[in-house]
Amino acid sequence: MGTPRQHRRSGLLLSVAAVAILGFVSGTLVHASPDAQPDAQGAHLQGVQGIGESMILVIAGVFETQAEAEAFRDTHPFGDSAGYFVDATDNYRFRRVYRQESPSYVSIACPEQEDGPKPFHLLEDHPNLQRLAPSEARAMLNDESRSNCGVLGEVPCFADSVAPLSAQIRWPHGRWLAVSAFRTLDGASEFVGLGRRAGVENPLVVQAVKLNGPYVGLGMESHPLEPGPLTEPLEQQESYQ
Repeated sequence: MGTPRQHRRSGLLLSVAAVAILGFVSGTLVHASPDAQPDAQGAHLQGVQGIGESMILVIAGVFETQAEAEAFRDTHPFGDSAGYFVDATDNYRFRRVYRQESPSYVSIACPEQEDGPKPFHLLEDHPNLQRLAPSEARAMLNDESRSNCGVLGEVPCFADSVAPLSAQIRWPHGRWLAVSAFRTLDGASEFVGLGRRAGVENPLVVQAVKLNGPYVGLGMESHPLEPGPLTEPLEQQESYQ
């Protein structure tokens, strides 16, 4: 047996159970509506919401008002599905921030054509996310060697992704999030790749503990140790993050 990290699996697998509890359509990220909430009876609402759990938040935006967050969510669906949920920053305790360590796009040459090879841009579906403590994030923000960030073939600009946090890399209070939550780093990484297709190039990715609030997407990722979706907390869950 290896460590939990060695048993991760990728892919968003949805089972009949996930359809019944979360309103998903099997095989996709679709849910009934952006404001749909799972039934508390028989669904263990606290577990579905993730209250008390350490989780990874993929945040598309931090907004002054709930209405602004809802407007963003409604205008950034994943095809026919809604990819983000709305929740308050005060419902979480911030712990760490993640930095994308692989580029969003690289240039690949097409096969030889009559008029010569033409490069095209390849989208990476599963970016590599590195977990940083706030002190590490502050140091990296001041690293001048990262000046080439954001160009083709380089990692995204980290300063841009942590801009919604304060200068001290602390959690902003009294704001609203367009967010989707995951129990594993693999699930969050895959979602970041999917989000690029919805126009969210460089989301804010953090580790946080959920203190209260609504359902924000738990159950969309594959279970790392067995077939089917991850609908319940994992033992030693932080080791998957």
